[in-house]
Amino acid sequence: MGGLDDAEIISVAWAMVAAIASLGLAVVAIAFARRPLDEEHGEYCAAYNAMAHITGG
Repeated sequence: MGGLDDAEIISVAWAMVAAIASLGLAVVAIAFARRPLDEEHGEYCAAYNAMAHITGG
């Protein structure tokens, strides 16, 4: 008969939420997997560098 019913719309919405969440986790994993160039700052340097475009630093 065509068209989407409520269950299909909710399924598509949850699939989009899962895709966005997994993309966010991938970005975090990449940020923490990269070793910082300056070992003095340790593990926090990678996260800071990943957010530099947001914080203006």
